[in-house]
Amino acid sequence: MHANFVIMSIRHKEQQDKWRGVRYASIFSRRNIESIFCDDFTLFDELIQTYDKQIVGQDIINYKNYFCYAFRYLMRNYRNEYIVKNALLNNLIKHHGTSQTVAFNEFRVGKSIADLVLFNGNSRAYEIKTEYDSPKRLETQMIDYNELFQFCYLVVHEQYYEKYHKDINSNVGVIIYSLDRGHIHFEEKQPATENTNINPYLLMRCLRTEEYKRIVSLYYDSLPEMNAFTAFEICEELMANVPASKLHEFFISTMKERRSNMKYLKEYESYLRQLCLSMHIMPREYDILYSKLLTNITI
Repeated sequence: MHANFVIMSIRHKEQQDKWRGVRYASIFSRRNIESIFCDDFTLFDELIQTYDKQIVGQDIINYKNYFCYAFRYLMRNYRNEYIVKNALLNNLIKHHGTSQTVAFNEFRVGKSIADLVLFNGNSRAYEIKTEYDSPKRLETQMIDYNELFQFCYLVVHEQYYEKYHKDINSNVGVIIYSLDRGHIHFEEKQPATENTNINPYLLMRCLRTEEYKRIVSLYYDSLPEMNAFTAFEICEELMANVPASKLHEFFISTMKERRSNMKYLKEYESYLRQLCLSMHIMPREYDILYSKLLTNITI
């Protein structure tokens, strides 16, 4: 009976930690960042009143301190998608981040949305499955990504490698992650092999009108006669005849022309980078955000 009580107590504690983590995770949201820009710290103040009023004024003086505190809590107790994605982004910045590299958050591909995509000398797509996710739709997602990107990766917790590994093709790379001394550590368990094919019809639907017109114009040296109603159909037909290797080149160069703050992320606080990427926060905006986070907590 005593053993059962201990088990129930542990499970209750784990459930409490998870729920608290869910509440802290709301800090790392677009809505909260937009509120901060408006000097609205309501969400922070509610969480502090509920969980952390006793520690304010010690190590936690301002909202930046509280951001860090919540991030560390999530890292230990509730490694949700933001925590893993942010860690992966930091890892990619470290190993692939150059002035020529661009990255995008939640990139739509067909009926799927890739968690992170990266363009430098090639194109890479990353799908993250955290400890709280399931393999549902994974097979469909990877099929979609393989239709467009040269290298595709699945990122999973080391404990669930076998669970997910059986649902992917051999050309998909697998990166496992684990917690190591308070930080998420990544290891390439299975390398990705290059996909040399590309689906022009899927690519068309990832591009803006001016982008697919530019690709057609570059390859054929000019654009045929078209109007707003016929442009997509005409360009789609022409794009289908462009060799896959050239389409990959055009896809990468086109994405590099899009607005991206990737080259600035190294200068931002590491725990905020994923938010800054997803919201396209540029240096001037970041300076404003950072100054607001230095506001002292007055509760």
